[in-house]
Amino acid sequence: MHLVNEEIKNTNIRLVGEFSGDMTLEEALEVAYSNDLDLVEMSVVNGVSICKVMNYSKFLYEQKKAKKVQKKMVVKDIKFGCNIADHDLKISHKKASNILKDGDRVRVVVVFKGRQTAFANTMGADLISKFLGLFEEDAVQIVQNPKLEGNTYTVTIESKKK
Repeated sequence: MHLVNEEIKNTNIRLVGEFSGDMTLEEALEVAYSNDLDLVEMSVVNGVSICKVMNYSKFLYEQKKAKKVQKKMVVKDIKFGCNIADHDLKISHKKASNILKDGDRVRVVVVFKGRQTAFANTMGADLISKFLGLFEEDAVQIVQNPKLEGNTYTVTIESKKK
Protein backbone atom coordinates (compact mmCIF):
# COMPACT_ATOMS: atom_id res chain seq x y z
CA MET A 1 0.00 0.00 0.00
CA HIS A 2 1.33 3.38 -0.98
CA LEU A 3 0.75 6.70 0.74
CA VAL A 4 -0.78 9.30 -1.60
CA ASN A 5 -0.75 13.14 -1.46
CA GLU A 6 -1.75 14.36 2.05
CA GLU A 7 -1.29 10.89 3.57
CA ILE A 8 2.49 11.39 3.34
CA LYS A 9 3.80 12.56 6.73
CA ASN A 10 7.51 12.93 5.97
CA THR A 11 8.55 16.49 5.05
CA ASN A 12 11.76 15.50 3.22
CA ILE A 13 10.86 14.28 -0.25
CA ARG A 14 13.05 12.94 -3.06
CA LEU A 15 11.19 12.88 -6.36
CA VAL A 16 12.16 10.26 -8.92
CA GLY A 17 11.05 9.89 -12.50
CA GLU A 18 9.93 12.76 -14.70
CA PHE A 19 10.10 15.41 -11.95
CA SER A 20 13.28 14.52 -10.05
CA GLY A 21 14.98 16.35 -7.20
CA ASP A 22 15.02 16.90 -3.41
CA MET A 23 12.32 19.18 -1.99
CA THR A 24 9.83 19.67 0.82
CA LEU A 25 6.42 18.03 0.98
CA GLU A 26 4.63 21.28 0.08
CA GLU A 27 6.79 21.83 -3.02
CA ALA A 28 6.31 18.23 -4.16
CA LEU A 29 2.53 18.46 -3.69
CA GLU A 30 2.53 21.71 -5.67
CA VAL A 31 4.40 20.01 -8.55
CA ALA A 32 1.91 17.11 -8.51
CA TYR A 33 -1.21 19.30 -8.33
CA SER A 34 0.02 21.68 -11.04
CA ASN A 35 0.27 18.69 -13.42
CA ASP A 36 -3.10 17.18 -12.31
CA LEU A 37 -1.31 14.12 -10.92
CA ASP A 38 -0.78 12.47 -7.54
CA LEU A 39 2.28 12.38 -5.29
CA VAL A 40 2.87 8.72 -4.38
CA GLU A 41 5.34 7.54 -1.73
CA MET A 42 7.17 4.52 -3.14
CA SER A 43 9.50 3.88 -0.15
CA VAL A 44 11.35 5.53 2.75
CA VAL A 45 15.17 5.50 2.84
CA ASN A 46 17.14 7.08 5.74
CA GLY A 47 14.18 9.26 6.78
CA VAL A 48 13.64 10.57 3.23
CA SER A 49 10.47 9.63 1.35
CA ILE A 50 11.13 8.43 -2.18
CA CYS A 51 8.11 9.67 -4.16
CA LYS A 52 6.90 9.70 -7.71
CA VAL A 53 4.46 12.04 -9.45
CA MET A 54 1.94 9.90 -11.36
CA ASN A 55 -1.69 9.10 -12.00
CA TYR A 56 -2.25 6.78 -9.03
CA SER A 57 -5.51 5.21 -10.24
CA LYS A 58 -3.84 4.30 -13.56
CA PHE A 59 -0.89 2.85 -11.62
CA LEU A 60 -3.23 0.65 -9.54
CA TYR A 61 -5.11 -0.48 -12.65
CA GLU A 62 -1.89 -1.52 -14.40
CA GLN A 63 -0.71 -3.41 -11.31
CA LYS A 64 -4.01 -5.29 -11.07
CA LYS A 65 -3.91 -6.06 -14.78
CA ALA A 66 -0.36 -7.43 -14.49
CA LYS A 67 -1.40 -9.75 -11.66
CA LYS A 68 -4.15 -11.41 -13.67
CA VAL A 69 -3.17 -14.92 -14.55
CA GLN A 70 -3.76 -15.93 -18.13
CA LYS A 71 -6.11 -18.88 -18.38
CA LYS A 72 -4.31 -21.98 -19.52
CA MET A 73 -5.71 -23.62 -22.64
CA VAL A 74 -7.14 -27.05 -21.86
CA VAL A 75 -7.74 -29.74 -24.47
CA LYS A 76 -10.62 -32.11 -23.66
CA ASP A 77 -11.37 -35.31 -25.54
CA ILE A 78 -14.67 -36.39 -27.07
CA LYS A 79 -14.34 -40.05 -28.02
CA PHE A 80 -16.72 -42.27 -29.98
CA GLY A 81 -16.68 -45.33 -32.20
CA CYS A 82 -17.14 -45.37 -35.94
CA ASN A 83 -20.64 -46.93 -35.69
CA ILE A 84 -22.12 -44.09 -33.61
CA ALA A 85 -25.80 -43.29 -34.15
CA ASP A 86 -26.93 -39.84 -35.30
CA HIS A 87 -28.61 -39.07 -31.98
CA ASP A 88 -25.47 -40.03 -30.03
CA LEU A 89 -23.39 -37.88 -32.37
CA LYS A 90 -25.68 -34.92 -31.60
CA ILE A 91 -25.22 -35.51 -27.87
CA SER A 92 -21.44 -35.53 -28.36
CA HIS A 93 -21.82 -32.30 -30.37
CA LYS A 94 -23.73 -30.72 -27.47
CA LYS A 95 -20.96 -31.71 -25.01
CA ALA A 96 -18.32 -30.31 -27.35
CA SER A 97 -20.27 -27.05 -27.69
CA ASN A 98 -20.34 -26.63 -23.91
CA ILE A 99 -16.59 -27.24 -23.71
CA LEU A 100 -15.96 -24.72 -26.49
CA LYS A 101 -18.13 -22.12 -24.73
CA ASP A 102 -15.81 -22.40 -21.71
CA GLY A 103 -12.92 -21.44 -24.00
CA ASP A 104 -11.24 -24.85 -24.09
CA ARG A 105 -10.20 -26.88 -27.10
CA VAL A 106 -11.82 -30.18 -28.08
CA ARG A 107 -10.00 -33.17 -29.51
CA VAL A 108 -12.50 -35.32 -31.40
CA VAL A 109 -11.34 -38.95 -31.43
CA VAL A 110 -12.95 -41.67 -33.57
CA VAL A 111 -11.86 -45.13 -32.38
CA PHE A 112 -11.72 -48.15 -34.70
CA LYS A 113 -11.65 -51.77 -33.54
CA GLY A 114 -10.58 -54.92 -35.36
CA ARG A 115 -11.54 -55.01 -39.03
CA GLN A 116 -12.88 -51.45 -38.88
CA THR A 117 -9.30 -50.16 -39.20
CA ALA A 118 -9.29 -51.21 -42.86
CA PHE A 119 -11.82 -48.42 -43.55
CA ALA A 120 -10.45 -45.98 -40.97
CA ASN A 121 -9.38 -43.31 -43.44
CA THR A 122 -12.67 -42.99 -45.30
CA MET A 123 -15.04 -43.70 -42.40
CA GLY A 124 -13.07 -41.44 -40.04
CA ALA A 125 -13.03 -38.53 -42.47
CA ASP A 126 -16.76 -38.92 -43.14
CA LEU A 127 -17.61 -39.07 -39.44
CA ILE A 128 -15.41 -36.09 -38.56
CA SER A 129 -16.89 -33.99 -41.37
CA LYS A 130 -20.41 -35.01 -40.26
CA PHE A 131 -19.54 -34.00 -36.66
CA LEU A 132 -18.06 -30.65 -37.74
CA GLY A 133 -21.09 -30.06 -39.96
CA LEU A 134 -23.29 -29.98 -36.85
CA PHE A 135 -21.63 -26.72 -35.74
CA GLU A 136 -22.87 -23.40 -37.08
CA GLU A 137 -20.88 -21.83 -39.90
CA ASP A 138 -17.79 -19.98 -38.67
CA ALA A 139 -18.38 -21.22 -35.10
CA VAL A 140 -15.29 -23.44 -34.86
CA GLN A 141 -11.89 -23.56 -36.44
CA ILE A 142 -9.64 -26.56 -36.88
CA VAL A 143 -6.45 -26.29 -34.84
CA GLN A 144 -4.96 -29.63 -35.81
CA ASN A 145 -5.97 -31.16 -39.11
CA PRO A 146 -7.61 -34.61 -39.10
CA LYS A 147 -5.09 -37.42 -39.05
CA LEU A 148 -5.01 -41.17 -38.62
CA GLU A 149 -2.89 -42.41 -35.70
CA GLY A 150 -2.97 -46.17 -35.35
CA ASN A 151 -6.57 -47.15 -34.69
CA THR A 152 -7.81 -43.58 -34.00
CA TYR A 153 -8.74 -40.69 -36.26
CA THR A 154 -8.37 -37.33 -34.50
CA VAL A 155 -9.00 -33.64 -35.10
CA THR A 156 -8.59 -30.73 -32.65
CA ILE A 157 -11.00 -27.76 -32.79
CA GLU A 158 -11.56 -24.51 -30.91
CA SER A 159 -14.19 -21.80 -31.03
CA LYS A 160 -13.49 -18.81 -33.25
CA LYS A 161 -12.70 -15.57 -31.48
CA LYS A 162 -15.14 -12.79 -32.26
